[in-house]
Amino acid sequence: MFSGLQFRLSKRVAQGRWIAVGPSEGFAIGAVDVSTEQSLEFVGLSAQPSAWGPGGELPGPSFAELDPVTASELLADLTELVAR
Repeated sequence: MFSGLQFRLSKRVAQGRWIAVGPSEGFAIGAVDVSTEQSLEFVGLSAQPSAWGPGGELPGPSFAELDPVTASELLADLTELVAR
């Protein structure tokens, strides 16, 4: 049984900073075996987890505001996400 589709993932990366990524087709909650290969439609930084979506401009923080360790961990997470 499906629980719906998810079109954005967000993760807190620092105090008041969230990374949001959007897979091209979304994915079915509770049914990972139905997912197909996808690409990331967008990646952005926000002051809250649900502040924006595809096609929207992000009037928020810049990636340059992240400290070097946080930025490095974020790049590692994104690399792992696209390498699978």
